[in-house]
Amino acid sequence: MLAWVVRAMRLSWPSILAVAAIGAGCSGQVISSGSCLTDSSIACQNGFVGYSCTGAVRPDEIASVNHVVTGFVCDPQGTQASGAEGFCCTPSLTDCAYDPRTVCPDGTFGYSCMGTNRPDSFDPQLTCTQGIKTGGLIAFCCGPNFGDAGVASCARNANFPCTTGTLGFRCTGSALPTEGDLGVDQSRSETPLLCSLPTPDPLGGAAGALNDYCCYAPTQAPIGYSCLQDQTVQGCRKGDFGFACKGTDTPDQDYPRMACNEGSVPGTSSLGYAATLYCCTLVQ
Repeated sequence: MLAWVVRAMRLSWPSILAVAAIGAGCSGQVISSGSCLTDSSIACQNGFVGYSCTGAVRPDEIASVNHVVTGFVCDPQGTQASGAEGFCCTPSLTDCAYDPRTVCPDGTFGYSCMGTNRPDSFDPQLTCTQGIKTGGLIAFCCGPNFGDAGVASCARNANFPCTTGTLGFRCTGSALPTEGDLGVDQSRSETPLLCSLPTPDPLGGAAGALNDYCCYAPTQAPIGYSCLQDQTVQGCRKGDFGFACKGTDTPDQDYPRMACNEGSVPGTSSLGYAATLYCCTLVQ
C-alpha cells in the first residue's frame, strides 16, 4: 500500500527546507518552486520555528496524501520586509499536515489529519472548521487566529464546576468552545462539542466579557437531524443546554444523553428561522 510521509530534511539552524515530490505517481502530487529558510527574526510563540519562504512554497507543503500523515503545522505571518512570506511552524512533526487539495474559503488553508487530532490543537494560532471525513483522513480549513487583536476565543477552565463527563471552558465575548480547544490527543474531530448555556464568569466584570461553559463531545447525531444547540434560548435553568429544532425530532432523540423534561416553546433560533426551543439537561 502506497503511503506518503512529509519529513524535514534534517533541519539545522539555519537551514533550507526544500520541497519536492515524494513518490512519483502518487495521488494528489504537488510540486512548487522556491525554498524556505529558518528565520529567527520572525517572532513565533509556543516554541514554534520561524521560516521565510520564496516562490509558492510553504514549510509544511506536502507532496501527496494517502493513508499516513506526518508533517509540520504552520500558520502564515504575512509578507516580511525582505519580500518573503513568513510562517511559524511546530518544532516537531505531527499527524496533521497542509493539504492543498482541500477546497477552502479565501484566507484559509486545507489540512488533513490522522486520528482524533486537529491542526489547531497543535497550533493555537490557527482557527479551524469542523473536520470532515474524506478518504480515511479528516480534512479541515484553517486560518490565522489573531486572539491578541480582540478576536473572541476560548480556553479550558478547570476551576469552573462541571458535572462528570463534561469539561469546563472560559470564553471571551460571543465565542463558543470548539474541538480545537480540547488540546492534543483529546479532540474528536467527527462531532462538534455540545455546550451548556453561558454562565457569566466573575472575572469578566459587569460587562459580561467572560462566560463559562460545560461541554462534551456527543456521539454522531442521526442523519437528517434538525436540533442544533442554541445559546440564546431563554428561561432555562443554570447548567441547562439550549436547543432549536426545525423538524419534528427532539434533542433527546438526536443526542441520547439529553433529557428535555421542561417542555418546549415555539420561537426563533439564533440563526433567525422558526423553530421549537428546548431546555435540556445532561443525563449522567
